[in-house]
Amino acid sequence: MNGLEGWWYDAHYEGGSFDQTVVRMDQYPVKDATEILLYLENPVRLASIENHFRNEVDRLSANEGVIVIPRVTLRSATSEVVFEDVAVEAHGVRLDVFQPGWTTMLDVLLSLADRGEIDSMGLEWRVADGDIAIIDGYYVTSIVAGDFAPESVGSCVLTHQVGGNVISEYLAPHTHTMSHVHLTGDLEVLVSPESVEWLWVCL
Repeated sequence: MNGLEGWWYDAHYEGGSFDQTVVRMDQYPVKDATEILLYLENPVRLASIENHFRNEVDRLSANEGVIVIPRVTLRSATSEVVFEDVAVEAHGVRLDVFQPGWTTMLDVLLSLADRGEIDSMGLEWRVADGDIAIIDGYYVTSIVAGDFAPESVGSCVLTHQVGGNVISEYLAPHTHTMSHVHLTGDLEVLVSPESVEWLWVCL
């Protein structure tokens, strides 16, 4: 663009604010009132984001098209549980948005439930939330996985974040209610990340 290379972006949905993200903009839908800010990125950070994505594609190829996440963590303020080598299957939760077979972050939790690792999980569809007029997605509002059973104090949800060694130092603080683009897990496409963390956040 403008004869220059090295562009990246920050984005947010309606009601949010700009956050530095490592999520590719072609991996989630653009809703009404989405704002996108383009800028020339630090070449080192941009290379790390590109290498992370390249590693995801290589991992997916090595597993013959099956998404296998080496480490999935559920974390609250007081406890955590870790699952290893989690094979993720598409559950078709959002066929109103995605073609059959596309896999999302929510499918990580649903796949854990399929193999008996999650005892119960509450999903709540929200059209809006407070001053955020456009949600149209599922919140994870409760979860029990063995000894991991975080208590609800006020309004609590499970938020998500992909991870990997090459991008670890470039991840924003994991305290948002819907990841760093204010994105619900049912709307973020999954490739094959090195790790996924779900964090219990109470507002």
